[in-house]
Amino acid sequence: ADIVESGESGLFFEPEVPLRLCVGLFRLRGDKSTYENLRRNCLREAAKYDRLNLARQMLKVLGEVDNDKN
Repeated sequence: ADIVESGESGLFFEPEVPLRLCVGLFRLRGDKSTYENLRRNCLREAAKYDRLNLARQMLKVLGEVDNDKN
């Protein structure tokens, strides 16, 4: 939920309350602006979790740690 809320990339609902999911879906269907904002934000946020990007970040950190040792 934190990732979705902080990135404004989706609508949060309690899984135990399926009616909330329905309400959210109808909201997106009826509010094109909210839909487009969430869509755009979702694509932006997804790039942060791309495996290739994460691997590059990890290699950068490992390189910095290695440089600190020398």
